[in-house]
Amino acid sequence: MAEPTIQLGNGNWAGKSDSLLGFSIQNGRFYKQEFTFSRTTTGTYTDSEGYIQEMPYNLLQQSNNFDTTWVLTNTTITGNQSGIYNSTDAWKLVGNGSNNDRINSNSLSSGAYTFSIYAKAGNSNFVAVVLGSGVVYYNLESGSIGSQESVTSASIESVGNEWYRLNMSVASGSGSVQVYIANAVGSVNTSNGDFVYIQNAQVNSGTSAKTYFPTTTRLNMPRVDYLNNSNGSLILEPQRTNLLPYSEDFSDSSWVKTNCNITSNNSTSPEGVQNATKLDFTTASGEILRTTSVTSGQQYTLSFYAKTESGTLDFNFGSISFATVSGTATTEWQRFEIVQTAASSTRYPKIQTTEIGSLLLWGAQVEQGSYATSYIPTSGSSVTRNADMCSLSNIADRIGQTEGTIYVDVNILSILGNEAIVGVNSGGYTNHATIQRVGNTIQFVRNSATQSGATIVTSSAINIGSHKIAIAYKSGDTACFLNGTQVSTTQTQTFTNGTLNTLRLGADAIGSIPINGLFNNAIIYSQRLSDTELAALTT
Repeated sequence: MAEPTIQLGNGNWAGKSDSLLGFSIQNGRFYKQEFTFSRTTTGTYTDSEGYIQEMPYNLLQQSNNFDTTWVLTNTTITGNQSGIYNSTDAWKLVGNGSNNDRINSNSLSSGAYTFSIYAKAGNSNFVAVVLGSGVVYYNLESGSIGSQESVTSASIESVGNEWYRLNMSVASGSGSVQVYIANAVGSVNTSNGDFVYIQNAQVNSGTSAKTYFPTTTRLNMPRVDYLNNSNGSLILEPQRTNLLPYSEDFSDSSWVKTNCNITSNNSTSPEGVQNATKLDFTTASGEILRTTSVTSGQQYTLSFYAKTESGTLDFNFGSISFATVSGTATTEWQRFEIVQTAASSTRYPKIQTTEIGSLLLWGAQVEQGSYATSYIPTSGSSVTRNADMCSLSNIADRIGQTEGTIYVDVNILSILGNEAIVGVNSGGYTNHATIQRVGNTIQFVRNSATQSGATIVTSSAINIGSHKIAIAYKSGDTACFLNGTQVSTTQTQTFTNGTLNTLRLGADAIGSIPINGLFNNAIIYSQRLSDTELAALTT
């Protein structure tokens, strides 16, 4: 079989801000290919340990650009300093002696957090860190903690070259993280010119420090999901909005409780943080519900995570004004979902038990659409997650112009509506080869610049789930394969040298028709693979 000219995934995932790394092969040598990735919002995914996380989990907008979104008070900051592990991306934080000389992060909503930062003594040996009501003083000379107040835990760890990683956790914090230059335990009365070195800051949810995750904008990070897949899959989703302003805080008054007692932060949630709510239903018809404004006649999906502490609990869920469905919670977290068409402008997501008992609840979501997408956390207002966009351009030399093959291994999560899966194009519909889903079928579309119209081949009905799909094109010899079976007979199209220069995943040639799917693997060949090779590749 020919060597692929471009490949993305297949268990080999690497991402950074605004890009996702694949590779190409040229003359037997491997070269990285940076796929452009954009979403301009954060999104959630399931990590390799099975926990739901935001991407990235570092909640700081700029983790090591202290001269950008960070706010300097009575201080100056200078970059390109000698840092940890012989790097040169540390920063010198200098105070002007006005006291309270500090640097502040972006604002954080209320929650349980762990803050960490790498620091080294300058002519000052102390720093103080404040998050919410938590305060910790660190001695950068002795590598010890001087004092701490209102924190769940605090630690200081030597990482070599006189650098330390400082950690502190708070059970309930909000506002910004504040890092002060200090001159002793309990004192931030500094002199003009006092300084320390800092590098690589991080805030993550929960009460345990995670491995440092660098951030620049935080908003355009690709999400590789490991739910039921140890190799990971790239999540690509359309835009959705969680209309519930309090998706985790069920103690808020907007959630109406009847014969139900609430205990917040009672248990560990699916994100591995102790922020799941316990609902004690005192009667067999206890319930929790809230009012949500919707558009009459449109479809909406309600979803939430629930479990019990022991045994099972039966309940109904849905809307007070429409039919409900039954569910049974067990001792394992499950995501329950229901799709309904709004009959009025008000929808009431409701959970009502059919027996006395306790339920652990987390991550409620109401979104307009006919299926549930990944969880969108909210805290006081609705939140929108934009569509994921992934493409690679200026690669005409790696896309076969007169012949080639496109292959994708994708987990299709919905068979409603239409969506583009993968394709190569010249920036529009004039010259392209595309694999797309139309309803419950796969369509193979090929249009050359010399044709009057596109050739479309449609598969038989498919189901939600994983599919391996390929389209191979060549003048008079085009074939389409789905899950090891040839879908079409040979085409008689004539392809000439064109301007195919862009590979796009999860959207069509102009970036529309976004997919709701998980990509395991995508490969481009500059040759038309044989039918035998295509059958083996897609089986």
